[in-house]
Amino acid sequence: MSLKRLLVNSVDVAFKAAGDLVSPAVFYKKTGAFDFSTNSVADTVESASVKRVILYASSKKSSGAKNAEAPTTKATHDLIIESSVIDASAFDRVSINSVFYKILPDITDYEYVSLLKLIKET
Repeated sequence: MSLKRLLVNSVDVAFKAAGDLVSPAVFYKKTGAFDFSTNSVADTVESASVKRVILYASSKKSSGAKNAEAPTTKATHDLIIESSVIDASAFDRVSINSVFYKILPDITDYEYVSLLKLIKET
């Protein structure tokens, strides 16, 4: 067995071992194109389904704004996906268990899995 196949099998075993932490997800990207016949922008939404993702952590970050009346905090969540399933950098939102999250630009790709940072949408 090649090393690559062994790593792919190990990722598969890890997702199976995570049990109830694994959820399906739908990734979304809103795109706009100019429609010359109506002279308006037509929005379209592209989506892709993924059967196995793991939403596993949450941490709060301060905005650091010094002139704001009250500092705001946003909870960021970490999401693990299989890299071979989808190119997450092509999407801007994800829905997991009917909850929508914005995908932040700092995506870490470890070749077999990718780590995404998310912010829950209100």
